[in-house]
Amino acid sequence: MTGGGSNRRQWIDSLVAAKYSEYLELSQKAMVLQRQKNALLKRGKRDRSLWRVLTTQMRPICEKIVQYRNEMTSELAPKIENHYRSLTDSKEQIEFTYTQETEKRLQKKEEDLWEMEENTRNCELGPHRDDWSLLLENKALRHFGSEGQQKSACLAMRLSEIENTLGAKERSGLILIDDVLVELDQKRSERFWGQIPQSLQTIYATVATKNHYLPERFTQKLTV
Repeated sequence: MTGGGSNRRQWIDSLVAAKYSEYLELSQKAMVLQRQKNALLKRGKRDRSLWRVLTTQMRPICEKIVQYRNEMTSELAPKIENHYRSLTDSKEQIEFTYTQETEKRLQKKEEDLWEMEENTRNCELGPHRDDWSLLLENKALRHFGSEGQQKSACLAMRLSEIENTLGAKERSGLILIDDVLVELDQKRSERFWGQIPQSLQTIYATVATKNHYLPERFTQKLTV
């Protein structure tokens, strides 16, 4: 959650696309219209009638994308918050929120939207303006959270992704875990491993350390 908004959109969109077959096509159409509008707005003389046609085409696509993103956020939020509480032994609570900038701009009158986009010379209406945040005590975790808190939040997001994907597919799978746990204390590591379903085939790549916690169920080890 510490990177740019494009990373968060990509993460959400990948989960939505895995659940709803039409979502990828909607996203591609929105991207094409966004590029066409950007090209139009950067011209010396801008054609408002063509702008209106492109904007009219984009509105229903944006509405559908926002609807899907809303549904996915509603599914993920309690999972992320629960996993974070489990990782921190219920000492901290975070909130996963969706900044619905697209929906706000869909409410704008045509004249106001035209003026905004003409001034910035960029497409300001579209799913590329949405973002998500993790809040800790009503403050953005990516700005005010410690490194440990941010890492725990990222793990909570991945755990929610696993839970969501397994629930949707109703089958087991394989996950690869890198060296993300090295800087966590043993208690948080134990809580993390306790939330990984044992039905999953799990590959854990790490630099071995003397005090590094690893569950007993990892009986096969490969040393390089």
